[in-house]
Amino acid sequence: MNHFLRNIILMILSGLSFSLRPSAQAYDYSLLPPMNGQDSDFAERRAGKEVNASIRLGVTQEGLYRVTYSSLTNAGVAQTNLVGSMMRLFCRTQEVAILVSSSNQWTASDYFIFPGSGYDGYYSETNVYWLGFGEGGKRMTTRSGAPLPAGTLVTSCRKYNLHHKDNYFDNGYRPAEDSIDHWYDFPMDESVIGPGQVVMATDYIVTNQSAVFNAVLLGYSDSPGINPDHCMVVKAGSYEIGRFAYDGKTTEVVSAAFPATWLQATNALTFTPTLTNGAIKDKVCLERCSVTYTRALYSDQNTLAFEGVPGTNNYLVRGFTQSNSFQVFDATDPWNGVLLTNGQITNTASEGVAVLFGDTAQSTSRYFACHTSAVRNVSFVQRTFFRDLASTNHQADYVVICPYEFRQQVYRLLALRHAQGLSVAVAPLPDLYNEFGYGLADAAVIKQFIGYAFHRWARSPRYVLLAGTGTYDPRHHASQAPDWVPVYQGPCYNIDLGRNLWTSLDNWYATVQKDGTNDYNPNVFIGRIPVETITQLSNVVNKIVAFEGVPTNGPLRNWAMLVADSDDAANGLDFDAASDELLVSNLTGMEVKKEYKATFGSSDGVVSEINDGKLFVNYFGHGGAGFWSSTPSLLTLASVTNSLNNTYYPIVTMLTCLNGAYQDPALCLVEAFLQGPHGASACVADSGLTSLIASQDLAQGFYQALRDPKKKRIGDAMEAAYKNLFLMHNNTREALFYELFGDPAMLVNP
Repeated sequence: MNHFLRNIILMILSGLSFSLRPSAQAYDYSLLPPMNGQDSDFAERRAGKEVNASIRLGVTQEGLYRVTYSSLTNAGVAQTNLVGSMMRLFCRTQEVAILVSSSNQWTASDYFIFPGSGYDGYYSETNVYWLGFGEGGKRMTTRSGAPLPAGTLVTSCRKYNLHHKDNYFDNGYRPAEDSIDHWYDFPMDESVIGPGQVVMATDYIVTNQSAVFNAVLLGYSDSPGINPDHCMVVKAGSYEIGRFAYDGKTTEVVSAAFPATWLQATNALTFTPTLTNGAIKDKVCLERCSVTYTRALYSDQNTLAFEGVPGTNNYLVRGFTQSNSFQVFDATDPWNGVLLTNGQITNTASEGVAVLFGDTAQSTSRYFACHTSAVRNVSFVQRTFFRDLASTNHQADYVVICPYEFRQQVYRLLALRHAQGLSVAVAPLPDLYNEFGYGLADAAVIKQFIGYAFHRWARSPRYVLLAGTGTYDPRHHASQAPDWVPVYQGPCYNIDLGRNLWTSLDNWYATVQKDGTNDYNPNVFIGRIPVETITQLSNVVNKIVAFEGVPTNGPLRNWAMLVADSDDAANGLDFDAASDELLVSNLTGMEVKKEYKATFGSSDGVVSEINDGKLFVNYFGHGGAGFWSSTPSLLTLASVTNSLNNTYYPIVTMLTCLNGAYQDPALCLVEAFLQGPHGASACVADSGLTSLIASQDLAQGFYQALRDPKKKRIGDAMEAAYKNLFLMHNNTREALFYELFGDPAMLVNP
């Protein structure tokens, strides 16, 4: 995402205006208001609050939209409220001018029209408009669009054809950079993968004008000492558009003009990496590409949106199939559309129905010419009831953020915490989007809400639970993985390892107050239960209740297990010693079983000990998303899901790489431990790449707190864990990707 779009995004949630017109720039893939931990960063963001706008209208692409009497009454709007003069439409911070069929009490044939635009966010493609009722609403103005005697006849426009597909995700490519979203169209290299191809349609081509090709290419390979080491040959059919050379693991924007006669109705654009300058590898990914050409002004299914040119002009739009009920709009300013009247309609056998209208503009304009039958219907019309989560009278020690579908199981937890003396609140995600993100689905809205509650509520939340899994693919480009509670992603750079990865950072949501230079310290204690179904959530709640029900003097409270990988002498890693140190420092007095790989520890032994009952289980060693150690593994997904039958549900700390990478559609160990009826009541794991020294420091703080009767809840133990981590590694980013998976208010010391 480039700086231009980042500035637009900042304006969206800062309350400033911006243009909704299509842009040749990169699409925006996040909705990030400034969040530096300052009090002023966090605010209610509700569209049309001044008239209690509560009717949500969904729009997914640019066009003219109609909202009808029947769509509003079907959504539950009282017929008595449908008075044309009282209707007001909003989008984010702006009121949108509308064209109303009647200013009086509506009847069944009435409607209003507005120019709408979709939204291309990382989490959603649906833009949200809000309808409310009150006096003084914006109405479209009108001006004459009669053909102008001195006007220049314009019969064509420049058409921008964009190909932008997200088919390929790579969280290991340039993971430290938030200027890219880590989604690409496809990879190519000079041999193994071969050339790539994009099929693009073009129509009504004006062949005596040039066309322009643009592409954004991402260099994957980097041949040391060779510059440039990439060469991409791009062709349109058999014609070579250009050879583009660039160097290294960089983003390259390439462009070339070519004759429009090379274009056909369907065009195959081929991309072929070619070795040059002695390079031994040339791997490249296509981010997006476009062709801009001159197109005759012909309608597309009785409508056309196009760019006008500066000056005094008459525009002739041909190719309509019906000869009455046309409307022409100037939508250059999307908030203040203008109806152009008095256009002329002609009908010829060769060109069909044509509309001729005139207009004078100082700069590039945006026009819609549309037959009334081609006006779009909005994606949805929904009546919304607000919870007023922005009220400063709210008080809650414990807040659960969840989808509506999970409310029944969430209420079990809320009732349990309330009975234990905590003040509680539930914040369903749709309500957060509506009250803190103008209705747009985005991970940043969660932080916006948490920060607002922390700074504004009468009692700030201490524990926040995210009830539901998320995915790095919320728009389902490559999978159908559920996205109940969005994932915020970023780099997990590990100083000690010198390695990086783009991954989930749930603790980012909780860093809502600037504390000196320590920006990575969570200010509320957050946990996620990464479940996909109501049954899985019920399993987790059952296990939490069972854990809290273990008698304080029961033998289980003295049972723990330490699991350690074989020592990695080549990298100076002694996992046995790390486990022994944890035992001596914080588990003295407990009956501790050791499953050390170096001394015959095994997967069967780990599973057997968990089945026998443990309060705590800790693992130090190498690992991946679905295993501890390797060849042979000390634990696998299969052994957790198929072999665990325990009835006591421990807290499992798995301080190794990627065990907590729940955002991947493939199962990780945390999900295996939590989702089924057996396994764990809570886990502490890493969504990124860990180092042993940081893992030890986190574990020392965590287990010391678990054995302290004054630390009542697991969230308090996580607070101690982060404090110890910061004590040893000042302001380390690792605090963002060491995560608690479970309920942060779970009682560990009743």
